[in-house]
Amino acid sequence: MEHWTPHINTQFEGWYSKFEFPSGSSLAIIISTVPNAVKKPHLLSITYHPHSQRSEVFQREIFVPSIERVRLDSNAFELRVEGFGIMTCSPTGMVTYDFSIPDFQFHATTSPFMPWKRNGGPGAANTPFGWQVHLPLPLHWHVQDLAASGSYSLNLPNHSGFLEADVSGTVSVHQEKNWASSFPEKHMWVQARAPDNSAFLCLAGGRLLGLDLYNIGFRSQTNHIDIRPPLCVGRGSLSLTTKTNVDWENRAFGIRVNGLWRSLEVNCSAPKGTWFGITAPFGDGHRENFLAESWNARVEVVVKKRGLLGLLMCGGWKETERKVFENAALEFGGAFYGDVGTEKKRS
Repeated sequence: MEHWTPHINTQFEGWYSKFEFPSGSSLAIIISTVPNAVKKPHLLSITYHPHSQRSEVFQREIFVPSIERVRLDSNAFELRVEGFGIMTCSPTGMVTYDFSIPDFQFHATTSPFMPWKRNGGPGAANTPFGWQVHLPLPLHWHVQDLAASGSYSLNLPNHSGFLEADVSGTVSVHQEKNWASSFPEKHMWVQARAPDNSAFLCLAGGRLLGLDLYNIGFRSQTNHIDIRPPLCVGRGSLSLTTKTNVDWENRAFGIRVNGLWRSLEVNCSAPKGTWFGITAPFGDGHRENFLAESWNARVEVVVKKRGLLGLLMCGGWKETERKVFENAALEFGGAFYGDVGTEKKRS
């Protein structure tokens, strides 16, 4: 299965591209479609966050007339957003973005992608869900690109927070995709990258099929870790291997997963006042302000190991790596998000 290309028969499909500029500013473009929905079926979402100017977020969420998903030869495809622009993916993974609205113009081209797996490879091995990608789950998650390099030009003629440093130059691009029937009733998501591309963290999880399921990928110079169900599964506080702390009030999230010989702990937080709401897809259309993101999160990852006594689920843990990411992305969704569905889109 080619996870990144359009799946024409799925109930919904959405592509998420996050551009990180050298200045520290970020831009996200979401192209999402629920083809058979009667209300709000097609979405183009644009969010620009200038570095160190939390109150100056530029955001446009446009319910467009149509989004045409066109599959070309050799896994190439186009996403044609009627009246606003196009995203084009070549057979080699190069992606071109061309979008224009009255107060926003953007063009970017990325290099061939940096895949989920260190050595690439097709099929289930090269996606966070692994073997789960073949299951009829209500939501699938794919990370296409951890950090492609590219070039861009950006114009926000009427936005007072637009930084001159962000007009054009080089950019790092993180690309993801979701598809299936709808977002879960509650979920968490984390994306973090070291400035020199020496380490990455990607995490997504929440309530699916009545269980709390999480998928985690951590990449560094010493570790290449993938954690997914059945290791990372539970129901609330009931789990033999996984402990989570979801705290919207304090804008904090933590998870610890203990295997036989290895433990991974992730703790995240972001200041109040840095959060913005985003629309999410469901079977009946898009629901506004269903989730909130901050791009000012601090994320700490701790890896521990233990010896052969791990077979008996005992023995002391020894820390082998600790990594801190700054200005990471942290997301609370659905019932985990305290302002879900309200008019309050900044928090």
